[in-house]
Amino acid sequence: MRMLICHDGTLTSALEARSLTPVVVEVQSQEPVRLDRSQARLMAALAGHSGIRRRVLIRERDTGHLLVQAQSILLPERLPAAFGATIALADKGLGAALSRLALEYRRELLWFGRGSFDPLPATDTHPHDRDAIVRSYRLISGGRPISLVEERFPLC
Repeated sequence: MRMLICHDGTLTSALEARSLTPVVVEVQSQEPVRLDRSQARLMAALAGHSGIRRRVLIRERDTGHLLVQAQSILLPERLPAAFGATIALADKGLGAALSRLALEYRRELLWFGRGSFDPLPATDTHPHDRDAIVRSYRLISGGRPISLVEERFPLC
């Protein structure tokens, strides 16, 4: 678990290496949002600025075991024009899409600690109130934030 908290590469690759099994990314939602003050400050943008919120679950492909619940807020105008089409086809998530575009970026860890999962699908094997390890970070490219990411990992 500690390795995943401080890992700064593509999360799905790290999860596959850790569990020795393929993972799948299930997109739960992707919708336009307006940045609140806190998000805007972290994204070096104005409150009310338009962004895209993407929520996903990452699971072991063969068992369906939940590995990560993640949410990202993206600023499309700071991403390459091909990003929309690339993320739509990326079966391994945001990091894989950015890698396919050969976009240079870095992670800046903002916080990590204990928290809980956001509500999960009723069919999920984990209870909705299960404790989690949470990390949040932003992705920075060309000196400007392009995304805020929050990931929740089961404790066990």
